[in-house]
Amino acid sequence: MQTQMKSEAVAETLQRIESTERRSRAALLAATVLEGMFLASFLWLADLKDRTHLLLLLSAASMLTLGALWGVALVGIVNRHTLRVMRAVELLRPESDRATR
Repeated sequence: MQTQMKSEAVAETLQRIESTERRSRAALLAATVLEGMFLASFLWLADLKDRTHLLLLLSAASMLTLGALWGVALVGIVNRHTLRVMRAVELLRPESDRATR
């Protein structure tokens, strides 16, 4: 009975991890597309001979770059924590299940 409860908890935890990973990948893709559209529209509408527009372009590009770097750092943190959870789940499995993998 205890083993069945553990295996159900393991399966539920793995399903949560997978759904969270799918949602985060979709959010990352949506953010990338949205920022790309913003940058493309800015370049299309800006008068690059005007120094104010050029300054706005540089500041927007630096903010987007900074945001992208924060996103990469966040993905690394989330991946590290996911691996920790998966390792803990693996340790909860009975020896017979671990040997088959």
